[in-house]
Amino acid sequence: MSSNLIIPSAEELRRNLIRLRELILKSAETRISDFLPDDPEMFKDPEKIAEFIEEKDGEKLEDWEEEKLDLLYKVSPFVPVALPEEVIQHIIELDSQVKTPEDERKLEEEIRFQHVQTIVKRILAMETEEEWEEFMEAVEKVRQEDEKTPPVFD
Repeated sequence: MSSNLIIPSAEELRRNLIRLRELILKSAETRISDFLPDDPEMFKDPEKIAEFIEEKDGEKLEDWEEEKLDLLYKVSPFVPVALPEEVIQHIIELDSQVKTPEDERKLEEEIRFQHVQTIVKRILAMETEEEWEEFMEAVEKVRQEDEKTPPVFD
């Protein structure tokens, strides 16, 4: 069974990126990200993260933090980021251990998790509006390419 990626409009993607940036910066300011677990299984499920943070600091995860996670996964297919070398080595090592379809699924989740983590770090590292605009232009180019030839996932 294959599914097609839903390609957002340029305006929708831009709105999502701007909102995502606001939420990432807000999250960094409130340091909620310090409570996020390293487990990719938990990271992809906002409810599990909410439970985890509640246990750690006694507060409920705010709606904006869930919105940030949703937006991260919506925009991530269009964000060109280079994974750090140590992450690439980690993924290569995991790939060499794949033996079952479940292992393959876990590897795909780990790759996606590392991708969104890299996106967050990249956005946090931007110091100027010029860097932000260049980033948004690169994302828009990927969106346009995918619009011309949508990727198909098996």
